[in-house]
Amino acid sequence: MAVKSKEKSSSSQASLTSRATASSSKREQKPSDVKENKSKSRSTSLESAAEQSLQAMESMKRFNKMYAAADVWGTEMANLDAEIPYDLRPMFRSLTTKPMFAASKFSDLWYAIKHNTSNWMKNSYSMFVMAKANAFPGRNIKLRIRTLGRILSVRNNSPDALLAPLRQLALDTYRRVNTSIARGHEDTVKEFTSSSFQQKTIKAMRRREKGDTWVWSITSDVSDAALFPKSKKRKAPTPVEIVSVRAGEVYTENADPVHGHRLLIQALVKFDTTHKIDIVDKRGQAVSSDLTSSRKVVQYLLLEKVGWYDTPWKIKDQFHKV
Repeated sequence: MAVKSKEKSSSSQASLTSRATASSSKREQKPSDVKENKSKSRSTSLESAAEQSLQAMESMKRFNKMYAAADVWGTEMANLDAEIPYDLRPMFRSLTTKPMFAASKFSDLWYAIKHNTSNWMKNSYSMFVMAKANAFPGRNIKLRIRTLGRILSVRNNSPDALLAPLRQLALDTYRRVNTSIARGHEDTVKEFTSSSFQQKTIKAMRRREKGDTWVWSITSDVSDAALFPKSKKRKAPTPVEIVSVRAGEVYTENADPVHGHRLLIQALVKFDTTHKIDIVDKRGQAVSSDLTSSRKVVQYLLLEKVGWYDTPWKIKDQFHKV
């Protein structure tokens, strides 16, 4: 019995010693060591996150090779950060109205200038990316020094501008979609629209009175003379104006795409036109409503082109000016 008690006391004494050494080691640990451990754990977590993202991209590429029929790039693309620029002219004029030179007016003006400058810089960079990939519709562009001057002006309305063919294409798409909406041609609407804009449009088409015939038309001037005015001092707005453009290389497969290029391009287009809709009911009589009279319509529509597909430009979304 005495031997057992000695063993117990010695073991308890050993456990106490181990605890004491552990606590003393904790006390002796310096704050610098703690910081180093934290920084090491953070760097390890960042490295693991980067490795996981790389593994995900590699697995997506392997999946595309293993299953050629599957299209991993066919997912719906999110809206890029296209923006409606501020009109600075009324903001400058408001400085001289009562209350004159108010501090709030200056702060609003400064915010609008910064917003427009940021949008211009993003536009210029996106056009540089498009020029590098030769992705301008209706243009064969080689990136040279003289090309750099042409990418700095998105809102250039001359027929020689880099985006001039895109403005004409946007007007043609706008006409085709609105005509198809009026006639009830869902297949054409699905071909030239996408995303939420397509869903809302088709839902509105199906709510219409069945048997009525709609005819949509633009009554304002949308000729080449109005679309590409010769005078730069023309005060009247053009019917089609690209106010923001974004482009980025989204297709990251090693091999080049079969069609087109690697870019996703989105252009925010302002349409300033006058519309008229003629409605005839089942009995062949004209229906009078607010839609049948000519009215001015200003819309900001986001057009998208997925570069690696042989598909047309599509109306993806509608923006509203605040």
